[in-house]
Amino acid sequence: MKSFPANMNWRIHFVHRHDLEDASSRRPAQVLLRSDKFEHLILPLQSEPHRISGRAVHELEQGLPLGEPGEWVACELPVPWVPGRIPVIESPAPLRIHFIEPGELDRRRQDEATESILAALEQDTGASLLSRVAKAEHADRLLGGHLLSVGALLALWTQTSKQEAPELGSEERLRRRLLDAAPSGTTSLQQIWGAPGFERLKLAGEARKSITDAITQAFSRHASLRPGEWRRVREATLWSWWLRSRAVEEGLTGRELSQQLKIDAKALAEIMQGGFAPAPEVRARLPEEDRVLDSFTKSARHPPQEQAAVARIVEAHRPRLSLMSAQLAELERLLGTTERLSKWKSARGTLTDIALRFSPERLQGLPAWERGRLAAQSFRDFLGDKSIDGSLPLDSLFQKTAASPIGMVFPFERLLSEVGMAPGSAPVIGLSPRLIRGSLGAMRFAVAHQLGHLLEHLGGQPRSACTSLAPDDDQVSTEERERFPNAFAMYLLAPRDAVQQLVGTSALGSDHNTYFDAAREVALVFGLSMGAAMPHMINCAVEVESKKQLIARLHQDPRWRAHREAVQNQIETAWAEDRTAIQKRIGDLPEDNVREALRRPRSASFDDYVSQAELQELLTSEVARDLQMA
Repeated sequence: MKSFPANMNWRIHFVHRHDLEDASSRRPAQVLLRSDKFEHLILPLQSEPHRISGRAVHELEQGLPLGEPGEWVACELPVPWVPGRIPVIESPAPLRIHFIEPGELDRRRQDEATESILAALEQDTGASLLSRVAKAEHADRLLGGHLLSVGALLALWTQTSKQEAPELGSEERLRRRLLDAAPSGTTSLQQIWGAPGFERLKLAGEARKSITDAITQAFSRHASLRPGEWRRVREATLWSWWLRSRAVEEGLTGRELSQQLKIDAKALAEIMQGGFAPAPEVRARLPEEDRVLDSFTKSARHPPQEQAAVARIVEAHRPRLSLMSAQLAELERLLGTTERLSKWKSARGTLTDIALRFSPERLQGLPAWERGRLAAQSFRDFLGDKSIDGSLPLDSLFQKTAASPIGMVFPFERLLSEVGMAPGSAPVIGLSPRLIRGSLGAMRFAVAHQLGHLLEHLGGQPRSACTSLAPDDDQVSTEERERFPNAFAMYLLAPRDAVQQLVGTSALGSDHNTYFDAAREVALVFGLSMGAAMPHMINCAVEVESKKQLIARLHQDPRWRAHREAVQNQIETAWAEDRTAIQKRIGDLPEDNVREALRRPRSASFDDYVSQAELQELLTSEVARDLQMA
């Protein structure tokens, strides 16, 4: 951007066609200026009394500025420019350009935005969905974009019955765009009510109530409960999974894969993201589904060696978590049982504060395990832990965090758990059948571990799939990205002070049985597997020169496996209520095979909500059957 002296006798020679076709005295007009003292046209971007800031626009031979054909319209008579003012179109034919103060423009813009909002919300005029959406989008443009119309658009869309609106793009893409944008739009609405210039909208109590209720109700409408949602997600997940796996196996970039398959790079990227199923012409270039599923069955037992490659493939399954989260929330709103969602709304602010306080940006240089320990301590304060020995039942975790456990098959057999959340809903924690049927201590650790990942997400950390691939509870991923959630989980379930109080803080001698007994106490009191309790106990309470070597020697002791299995059975008895809590929330487990990795995760709460909604005629039998069979 360059600066030009304002005293060069500038005149408007061209006006943008959009400003003539949609003239508004409340919006700055785009114009091109010419001066006898300057060889090019300029596009003014900022005008002050003594200078104009903008950029030069080179001309074609016929005297028209560069741009799309017909983009700029020449003025019959050049209009003198007024420095320090803003041009607006008072009338397109005949052309009348008026220059106003910047403050006056803001007032006019706010007035027009208010009018558009009120008009968009008016339900008794018989206006079409398209025209009402257009008014909301017009208000959005006047306010600078993404201030309010994302919420209004979602409200308008979900208030109406299914209507054709091809100008808005496909129904699916529009709905996804609105759902993704709605939370920020809804938040911004609260700022609009009290903003200067919107007093009339603030005083219009009915309008304010209408838009607030509409946006609230928008999330309660069962858009994501429509028949076919899980079929769509299944199709999208299958091919996202296959394309990601193909890219990892052959070491290809997305562009290289698109060239190999002769598929448009942009279309391929969308499919790999898991948002859309392949179009028929793309599907014709992909292999048969049965062949793909057979290859997945073989690779399920042999994940890639690199954790980053595992994460790339597992990301394909995130839409399953998101849709499950969205549908649970919509069913709860449909039935009026929104206690869990209210609890999450209340908890989210506190958890976000914890996440930000212990983020790597805030605590630069502090090891991830130490940040995890400190975050777990604050999380315990949030939970209001009042137990004498520091033990933490799963039921308390689910109650306080509003997280819902679900039974879910993952693409690799050794992948144990994952967390997900859709806009406007509460978190869900996917647990594999293998994990649920196995060690109770390992399952407790997995739930706490996923809450650590949830904190990372709330703190703005890049989202990536969890890559804790554990063949047994002696092995916990040491990859950098898993260190924070691992430490968070360990110290959340077994705080360091409580462990020290239980076993003391001195060397336990050379007798391995002494260590086995101390680890057994930690495992039973805090509900940990022996594989997790032993190193945690040593890290918290034992003073020795090399803790790693000590842990390795204990694991090599022939008596270790017998101790571990005995304690696992004792934990089942001591923490039986946790097993009951999981079974009550998840219900029947899915079959642990690769085809189940494309189906809806299992949740007893979900099944109960669907049955209640059908009984109360809030869902049709078709929708209920589709959800039950998914």
